[in-house]
Amino acid sequence: MRKYVMLGSLGLLLSLFGCATPRQTMSSPQVTPQGKFSGGYEFGWQAPTAVIGELSRNVINRVDDYIDEDSVNTDDTLALKQVSAMLAAQGVDPLGTSSGVYFAYGLIDHLEVGYQYLFTGHSLWLRYQLTDRKPSTWQAVVGLHGSMQSYDLPSYMEKVQKAFGYELDRKDLIVPITIGRYARWKIMTFEWGAVAQVQYSQIHYGFNPTRLYNMVNENGGRVVLEQIPEQTNSFWSFGGSGNGRIGIGPVFLGAGLGYYYQDYGDYKLPMGQSVHLSGGTVVYRMAIEMRFWGAER
Repeated sequence: MRKYVMLGSLGLLLSLFGCATPRQTMSSPQVTPQGKFSGGYEFGWQAPTAVIGELSRNVINRVDDYIDEDSVNTDDTLALKQVSAMLAAQGVDPLGTSSGVYFAYGLIDHLEVGYQYLFTGHSLWLRYQLTDRKPSTWQAVVGLHGSMQSYDLPSYMEKVQKAFGYELDRKDLIVPITIGRYARWKIMTFEWGAVAQVQYSQIHYGFNPTRLYNMVNENGGRVVLEQIPEQTNSFWSFGGSGNGRIGIGPVFLGAGLGYYYQDYGDYKLPMGQSVHLSGGTVVYRMAIEMRFWGAER
């Protein structure tokens, strides 16, 4: 069984390709010009202190109890709380890597509409440029982003999610304000900016632990844990990031680093328990982008 503990540690810390909290770390200080297209692939990682805090409570050593068993006796209420709290924390702000593809179109002058496929959900946005597009001058863009996602733990930890019957989906509304500059030199473009972001998130979650029991009745039957029907939580997030891009012709490479703080609130857990989650999140992103803007730039 020890091998599962090792696999679980690696699975959580190195291979989490789950639901990604949609933060606009890579927001550009330019919008796509009217009638033009752009698109790209964005990837990176995020490290929320709320999840790291739950993992630090020796949860990894307890996860093994819920793997490859038809049913599990949950007499150890502390272990039950720690593992279910880890699931809740991982759901509201996942630790690990994430990626997505995106496309944008200049709808009218100064206004861009865009779509991003997050592999676990979808995101739509509008971005409006408050300034005229001129090289070597300060640019400002305000946006409105909305997304919907469902959540599944990957590979090894997926078995734990099924044991607890844990389900979660989320909706997010984000307002990023981006200020930055860009400069051109021959066929090269240099772009950099800072992003301030306010985000409102609504979480729907529940537990249906049909494989977990904590007692045996007088007839020798196992009594499973009580179901926690769908619950709703909402919270605000505040933060900022810096990013930069280098372009050669239409091809751009970029990277960004951000920090965000949120108080996620209280979450109900099996056996009448609960956990309060809050903390900061460090986010790193990289992107490769194609801008089909031509000489207009």
